[in-house]
Amino acid sequence: TVKKGGPSNQGLIDLIIGSNHNYGIELKLAKQLSNAGSSQRANAQIELYTKQFKGNFMLIIAGLQSEKNEKNITELVKKAKDCKCQYYYLNAI
Repeated sequence: TVKKGGPSNQGLIDLIIGSNHNYGIELKLAKQLSNAGSSQRANAQIELYTKQFKGNFMLIIAGLQSEKNEKNITELVKKAKDCKCQYYYLNAI
């Protein structure tokens, strides 16, 4: 099953899926991550949600190809890899 995210133990997550609601997905727009506050919040969410969902967590960032290599995005990708969560970058067409 899929449900729109809501309060989790650590905050508001975008989507929760699975029969036991044990897989979390966080969606981010690359354009918004250029803001330092949004980027720092996303960084903390990666850590918290990876722990809360016991590794069953995915970060999806959507944006332009030109935004993919921006500093804040590459730092989040590194954080996702360090936390061993799933990560995808969706290129806008």
